[in-house]
Amino acid sequence: MKYTVLSLLISIAALLTINYVTYKLVPAKISAIHRKSKWKYKANSSKNSLKTEFRIALFSLNSSSATSKNAKLRTSTEAINTFRCSDNVELYKRNTHKWEIVDRNFCSQKYPDLLLLIVAITATEQREHRNLIRKTWGDVKLYKNFKTAVLFPLGRTSDLEMMTLIQKEQQKYGDIIQQDFLDTYKNLTLKFCISTLSTEIKLNTLMWLQFLNDFCPNVTYVLKIDADITFNYFKLVEILQNRTQTNASHSFVSKSFSCYIIDRAKVNRYDSKWPISYMEYPRKYFPRYCSGSFYLLTGDLAGPLLEQARFCTLFWIEDVHVTGHLGMRVQARYEDWSKKIVFKWNQLEQLIKAPDVLFTLIYTPWEHIQLWKWLKNYYGYNNKYEEV
Repeated sequence: MKYTVLSLLISIAALLTINYVTYKLVPAKISAIHRKSKWKYKANSSKNSLKTEFRIALFSLNSSSATSKNAKLRTSTEAINTFRCSDNVELYKRNTHKWEIVDRNFCSQKYPDLLLLIVAITATEQREHRNLIRKTWGDVKLYKNFKTAVLFPLGRTSDLEMMTLIQKEQQKYGDIIQQDFLDTYKNLTLKFCISTLSTEIKLNTLMWLQFLNDFCPNVTYVLKIDADITFNYFKLVEILQNRTQTNASHSFVSKSFSCYIIDRAKVNRYDSKWPISYMEYPRKYFPRYCSGSFYLLTGDLAGPLLEQARFCTLFWIEDVHVTGHLGMRVQARYEDWSKKIVFKWNQLEQLIKAPDVLFTLIYTPWEHIQLWKWLKNYYGYNNKYEEV
C-alpha cells in the first residue's frame, strides 16, 4: 500500500512537471511579426496563417519577456553584431553590392511621369506570382491613364538555371532589378536598400531604395507590397491623385509612411525560429514601425532614408529597420492605415465599396484574378479606357 501511494505521488509529480515545462518553457507557436508566410497557390492554404503578421502585433505588445532555457539561440560559431546607430560615425557602407540587373532609364525614359511606383516583393523562383501581378495592377498599359508602374527587386540565387530564367524574364518585361546578394529572408533589408538604402532581407529593401534614389528621384509615391496582398488599385490611385492636386491642404503630407502601424512591440527573444538575442539587439522594445506586408511612402523619403542608413548597422528585420530605425532618424510622419485591410473572402465587398478599405490578403491566384475583374467592372475601367 505504501509503495502504491508513493508510485501514485511520483506519477502525479511527473505529470505536473511535464505540464509546467510545456507551459513555461516551450516557445509559443506564433510567428514573429517579421516572419513572412510564403504565399503558395493551394486551395487549402490556411487563411489564419496569413493573418499572423497582424495578430502578432497584439501578442508582441502584451507578451512577457520571461527567459526560456529551451530558446533556440544562435550558436557560438555565428557572428553576432550588436545593433547600434551613431550621429556621425559611418557604420554601414553603401554600394558594396553590384548591380546584376538594372534599367537605368526605367524612370527617365520608360516611365517619366510616375505618380506611383509599386515595389512588389517576390522570391526569385516566384515567376508565376510576378506574371499574375503583370496581368492585373502591374500591367504596363495602366501607365498611360494612371501613371503607375511595377518593379520586382530580386537577389541572386545559387541556381544557375534560375539565374538564366531571370535574365530572360527581364529581357521580356524590363521590370526586374537585381544585386549580387543571395535572395533569402535575412537579406530582405538589403533588397529594400537597393532602391533607397543600398545582408539578405536587409539587402533587398536597401536595394530598391538605392534604385529610387539613383534612377527615380521624381516619383511621387512608392507602394511596397508583399505577394500575398492585393489592393483596390483604382481607389488608391484616386486618393493619391487627389492628394497630389491638393498638396497645399492637410491631405498631403511629405516625408511620410502610410501603413499598418505597430507601436512598442516587445523584442521576441525566444521565438522558435527567429530569436533575437540581447547581444544582437539590446533594446527591450522596437521603435514605432510599419508592418512589412504593405506600406506607402512618399518619394521624398528615399534620399533621407538612404543617407541615414550609413549611420546604423544593418538590422535584418526589414520593416523594423527601414520604417522604424531609419524612419525615426529622418523624423518621418506616420499615417495609420491599420483599418484599411480586410482578411476574409466574404469581406471583399468592403474592399470595393467601403471608402476606407484598400488592402486584402489573398490565398489563391483565382482570387487575385477574380478580384481584379470585379474592380475593373465596378469602376467601369473597360468602358472608360482601353481594355487591359
